[in-house]
Amino acid sequence: MKRKFVLFFAAVCALLPEVLQAQGIKAVRINEVLVCNDSGYRDAYGVCGSWFELYNTGVKTLSLGGCYLTNDTNNKKKYRIPKNAQDATLAPGAYAVFFAYNEPSRSPFHVNFNLTDTGLLQGGRAYLALYDQSGKELIDSVSYVVSVQRPNISFGKLEGVADAQWQQLETPTPRAMNHFSNDMSRAEIYQQKDPHGWIITLTSMSVVFLLLVIIASVFKGTGSYFKKKARKADASAKGAAPVKKPAAPVSGDMDDEVTAVIAAALHLYQNDCHEVEDNGFNLQRTFNQPSPWANKVLNFRRTPIRKN
Repeated sequence: MKRKFVLFFAAVCALLPEVLQAQGIKAVRINEVLVCNDSGYRDAYGVCGSWFELYNTGVKTLSLGGCYLTNDTNNKKKYRIPKNAQDATLAPGAYAVFFAYNEPSRSPFHVNFNLTDTGLLQGGRAYLALYDQSGKELIDSVSYVVSVQRPNISFGKLEGVADAQWQQLETPTPRAMNHFSNDMSRAEIYQQKDPHGWIITLTSMSVVFLLLVIIASVFKGTGSYFKKKARKADASAKGAAPVKKPAAPVSGDMDDEVTAVIAAALHLYQNDCHEVEDNGFNLQRTFNQPSPWANKVLNFRRTPIRKN
């Protein structure tokens, strides 16, 4: 049992760095980009500017504070997200929208560059990237051709898909799940995310096994508790003074009445108080013996009295 526990603990320790890394800031992804925004999503100032969306793909709450955003491959630290920025913390499955029309003084979610800058890359391409708090490690990036972007049509990825491809969104979905078609149902979206059913299978099996582990732990803990309680009761019983059992009667013992009769007989025998008869005697109880009053024969006379 101990060996199995040691092996299980070693496996958990081996997988722990990967799990922690997966649940870190690297779980954030660039999810949707709208370059030409003429009459769509507006910021708090009523401006329809270019914007892009970040999405937390992990299951742990993450903070974007201290990370860097840039549109220049030579300047990785072009815009730093303030650490004390309000709403910079992303819950699992949450979104953060940044406006990119070079007005960083308006809020922490307004960056100091434009998404339409084409002079930084060749071929009329633009670039957008997210770096970690050190400004050295790339978290996610995307490049696109500015000239092919149409007004109020964004491009994005499906959430929860590892190798999802960028696709155009006829209807932009800031702070919401991406839809690639207005007629697409939620079931179809999940089918695109998980075409073979592995994600839902692993999720459901994980829930089932977790419940089994919890139930087994509860039963094992309950059994251990009652076993300990029984052992304590046995130890207390062994330490207590033994209870004296009543002595079993000896097979030769007699009742008090029999003993008294024998003692009286011996007393009479020792004091010579009994009658001696030659022929012996028998004691016999007589039932229904008539009394002299009831015996009419005793009232008869030999000579009857005549009355004149």
